[in-house]
Amino acid sequence: MQQHFAEVSVLEAWAKVLGPLARYTEQLSFRDGALYVHVVSATLRNDLFLQRTSLIHKVNEAIGRRLLFSIVFK
Repeated sequence: MQQHFAEVSVLEAWAKVLGPLARYTEQLSFRDGALYVHVVSATLRNDLFLQRTSLIHKVNEAIGRRLLFSIVFK
């Protein structure tokens, strides 16, 4: 049950951090501290990949605790 709440909070924080760009990400899943994201635009995927450390920090800050350790872009 606690894992489900962690997943929901990470996914909601992801949408909040990305704002309108979140509509270009789909098939989100959170497992073992990693967020798996399918990005529909190759250009955006590259841009997000370069910002992943910052994104991890912002998502964890939005959640209020450190749950996210890596982001895998597909």
